[in-house]
This record gives sequence, structure tokens and C-alpha cells, in this order.
Amino acid sequence: RPNGKMREFSLGVAELDRRIGYFRHENAHGADVFIRPHDSTGVVLMDDVSREKLGDLKRAGVQPAAVVESSPGNFQAWVRVARRSVDPAVASAVARDLAETHGADKRGVAWNHYDRCPGFTNRKPTRMTERGAPFAKLHEAGDRVAARGPELIRQAEMRLSTPSPLPERENAGPLRATG
Repeated sequence: RPNGKMREFSLGVAELDRRIGYFRHENAHGADVFIRPHDSTGVVLMDDVSREKLGDLKRAGVQPAAVVESSPGNFQAWVRVARRSVDPAVASAVARDLAETHGADKRGVAWNHYDRCPGFTNRKPTRMTERGAPFAKLHEAGDRVAARGPELIRQAEMRLSTPSPLPERENAGPLRATG
């Protein structure tokens, strides 16, 4: 919203259809419209992906289920890694791994990250063009699970179940409490 406060709605498809006019009105008056899956549904987001990186993802077996161009030349890839719910910590770890491996924005790696809704304008000041606010455009949509999806989940689960090693201390003598 222009006032900086986000209003969150949890809507099914039928309710979204009924309220689409409201969202169009808000967008026309300066509000951004964001979406995300309602639950940890096996879909993770990769934000700020270039057209070249999209090709790399597909060749690496990480085929997006949906691709949205959020502003000219800037894409979001929604990757389905499973057809079932995935533990939110695991889904976030998968998103983080994908962002690090494939050069996406590392700030949007939580399982429940919002991003641009296709069909609405991107009013972020840095994305404005000479023609005004660009529309987010849906380029691809499907329900496919990425070929490497199950592997990515297994890797994240293994990493999360393995305790991190404690850092080594210099002068590894006995610890003493003071106070």
C-alpha cells in the first residue's frame, strides 16, 4: 500500500475472483499486489532471476512451474519441488540453496515469501520505466515438479539434521567462569 502498511488476505480461487476488482482499484491507486502460496505447498520462489539464469535452471533440472516477469528483464521463478506439503524449514533451505547456486536474490528465501502478482503493476520506484509502472507478466505456468525437486529436498533435510560444528577456539584450554 502507498502508506507502507501491507494488508494480508488469505483467499481461495473463487474469493479471489470475487475480489479482483478491489485489487485492481488498489493497484491503480498506488498499491502493489503480491502473492504467495497459502501454505508450504512444495513450491519455492526464486526472485530476481535473469533470462539467462532461467535457461541455466532448466538445464540443471530445476524447471520452474511458473515464471513471472516482474519488471522488464527481471523474473521470478516459482519452483515446485514436491506435490505435497514440505516442512517450512526445509522449503526455506531449498529456496536458499537455489538462490545461492543460481544467483537469485538471497533476501527472499523463506518458504512464505511474497512476490509480484501477474497482471498488476510493479510500483517499485527503481522499476519504473519512461512509460510508468511496468506490469508483471506471466510467461510460463504449469504444475510440473522440477526433476531435481526430490533431491533438493533430501539435501536440505540432511543438512538441517546435521548439527553445525562448533568453531575451534584459540588456546583450547579449560573454560573458566568469572563473575
